[in-house]
Order: sequence, then structure tokens, then C-alpha cells
Amino acid sequence: MKLENILYRTNAIDSPVVLVDFGISRIFRDKRRLMTSAVGSPWYLAPEQIKRLYDEKCDVWALGVCVFWILSGHPPFGWREMASTQRKHGKESKDRMEQLIGQAIMKAIVSAEGPPPCVRYGGKRTSSLASAFLHKVLQPDPKHRPSALDALNEPWIHRTLPKVVLPPQVKQSLCQLVHRDYFKTVCMIVIAHTIDRTNLKQAFELYV
Repeated sequence: MKLENILYRTNAIDSPVVLVDFGISRIFRDKRRLMTSAVGSPWYLAPEQIKRLYDEKCDVWALGVCVFWILSGHPPFGWREMASTQRKHGKESKDRMEQLIGQAIMKAIVSAEGPPPCVRYGGKRTSSLASAFLHKVLQPDPKHRPSALDALNEPWIHRTLPKVVLPPQVKQSLCQLVHRDYFKTVCMIVIAHTIDRTNLKQAFELYV
């Protein structure tokens, strides 16, 4: 999960918000086996993902990064290191710069002992409920990090946001997606990046 995957469906001011890109998503069933694939964007990687031994709680961490970023205007970890890297290695190639920045971000995440204070735009601190939420979901140790369900029941979420019930057809579509074989997933990604807006609307009405 990352902010870049939270989109407006249309240009309208009251457009519905959608979450996209489930291409590498998986249903994590066996709690005895940890995932090891090197996937994800540096800003949103949980410490255990960088070590390549992680479970579904890495998504809770990514959620915490998104919330922190929205409230403060910058990610919780690595942004100072990124700026420092850009100053030191400004003459490097674009690919090399991206590699160095990624390494600096991941080093900052792994060495973190907890989330920094979240300061909102204008210098105001976030509410105590929001700070408590961030402190829990951005716990470096996944054993001390809440599950997605527990995070959903946190007071900051439970008291301030309306309850949203996910339609059954959406749940069914997500389940079908994660069970689709790799070739079909690649085909869907190609279609998503090449289809025009008219056909996209027809596809949305057909499948969603």
C-alpha cells in the first residue's frame, strides 16, 4: 500500500476514491511461514520487509506511513537522509541516485526505534488520538504492531471516521485477483496501462 495507489476515479470534485494496483498482492494464510520476496517502494517498506522476513503486518506499517505523510507532508523515515544523499551525490546518474536514496531510506527505517513526532502543516502537533495510532502502527517490531483489524478499531479511526462496509462483489473480485495466475496478472496490468478512458469506463461497469 502507498499513497500513489490512492486515486480519484474521475475529475469531479465529489469523485469516489479508489485503491488500485493489487498486482502482487497475496492472501497470507500460513502464519508459520514468512514471506521473503523483495517487493515494495522504499518509503513504505517495514523494517522486516527490508530484512526479507515478513508477514501481513507490513501492510499495517505502510498504512502508518501513509497516514503520517498525509498529516505532516513528509514520510516518517528517510526524508532527511534522502536530502543529504542528494546533496552529496548530486552528480551521479539518475539510476545510481535512486539506488543511493533507496539505501539511505531503508537504513533510516531499520535503525528507527519508533515513529518521530508528527507535526502537521503550520507547526501544530497532531491530536493525542492520532499520535497514539501512529505510535502503534509504526512499531518497528511487528510483534508489537496491531493487526489490520485492531488498527481499524483504534479510537482515532473508530471515533472519527464513518463505518464503511465493503460490498461483497468487491471482496469476491479481490479474492479472484490474488488467485489469478501470473500470466493473467501481467495481461491485466498491460490492459490497465493501455486502455482508453471510454473502454475503461465500460470495463469498470462490467467487472465492478
